[in-house]
Amino acid sequence: KATVSVLNWGSAIMMELMEVDAVTVITFLVGAVFVVVMLGDARKWLAKAEAPKPAPKPASPPPASPPSEPPRAAASPEAASSPEASAPSSPRDASETGAEEEKEVPPTPAQPEPARPRSDSEKKQEAALEDLLDSAFEDLDAEENIVDQAWDNVHKDQYQVSTHVGGLNDLIQTGMKAMQEASERNKQQQKEAAVEKSREERSHRLKVQGNAAYAKKDYSNAISLYTSAITLLPDADPTKHILFSNRAAANFYAGRLGAAMTDSEKCVKLNPKFIKGHMRKGYVYEERKEYQAAVDVFKRVIEDFPGDKMLEEAQEHLAACQEKLDDQLLSMCDDVLDDLALPSNVQKSSSPLD
Repeated sequence: KATVSVLNWGSAIMMELMEVDAVTVITFLVGAVFVVVMLGDARKWLAKAEAPKPAPKPASPPPASPPSEPPRAAASPEAASSPEASAPSSPRDASETGAEEEKEVPPTPAQPEPARPRSDSEKKQEAALEDLLDSAFEDLDAEENIVDQAWDNVHKDQYQVSTHVGGLNDLIQTGMKAMQEASERNKQQQKEAAVEKSREERSHRLKVQGNAAYAKKDYSNAISLYTSAITLLPDADPTKHILFSNRAAANFYAGRLGAAMTDSEKCVKLNPKFIKGHMRKGYVYEERKEYQAAVDVFKRVIEDFPGDKMLEEAQEHLAACQEKLDDQLLSMCDDVLDDLALPSNVQKSSSPLD
């Protein structure tokens, strides 16, 4: 039973300790079996050596035989018939005869045999056996300590594994959560992109329709279509400034100069490098007869956009506005001179004004 228990114990340890070397486990099992077998044999031998030997049985004495009687002579008929012959000769003879018949020999009691003194060799064997048992028990204690340490290591490894597994589970959960959030963001971005693409497509269709109405000089319809197209796009859209420029042109030809100026400024704010936005402002200033402002705008266009295809048109408008500005200034001077007309008796000087 002890061997089976040790084998089961060793098998359980071998199943639990996955990280222990197989040779170490087998060596431990073989050593444990050997120790158990040696302990069993040693205990049997020691019990046999210490047991007292039974004393030999004393031989039972033979049963006592009755004392032999001397042969008697045949009695004569006279003696047999006489009373003296049939009765004992005397009372003493009768008592002695009965005592001899009743007396028995008592059995001799068995005397215990004195213990045989142990020899020196037997004492040495017993001392060696005791040392062997002590060494075996010490080895067994050492094996138990090794097993306990192994179990402690197993529990530590299990704790570490559980800790690592818990951390790994947390990491996996975090990763899964991040992937789920990324997937949701991707779906939302795709949805927004689809909506934005749909808006861009609708805005582009409205722009095409507005251009067609503008070509037909249907400026009111063109303004409405451009407005619908503008509302579909965010300010960050890279093409929205074109819609403001187109609506500024439609407002300009529709006679809505204030709206045309507002759309032109919005166009320039969204994209300062778009030349048509600046030109629209110059056109509005020129139409309002604000020639000085128009001259400033066209001069800036010529400086900021050299080599552009609209540069020639900007130069023509600059020259026209400059000429009109000069005429406007001369007209203002004439008006001032008329207001300051000298009396008739004052001689006019032919020298120019300072």
